[in-house]
Amino acid sequence: MKIFAEPVSLQKFNCIKGAFVAQGISFSEWCRNNSVTPSNAKAALIGAWDGPKAKLLRTKLIEESGVYLDDSKNDFTAPKIDG
Repeated sequence: MKIFAEPVSLQKFNCIKGAFVAQGISFSEWCRNNSVTPSNAKAALIGAWDGPKAKLLRTKLIEESGVYLDDSKNDFTAPKIDG
């Protein structure tokens, strides 16, 4: 499993939130289902909270959102949704 050590930009944060919505679940609902407060999840994603636990949470959020982050290009793509 790749650990996402670098925080994401606000644009990428919004893309991640949107990817959860595209899956039929809100960012807040994902947080509730995973016993994480939305404020802590956001802090982990954008780097305001950046310790080892934050990096693991950041990785879990990014992977479960389905957003692909390419750190080498500082780029991201959202999953394709049929329908």
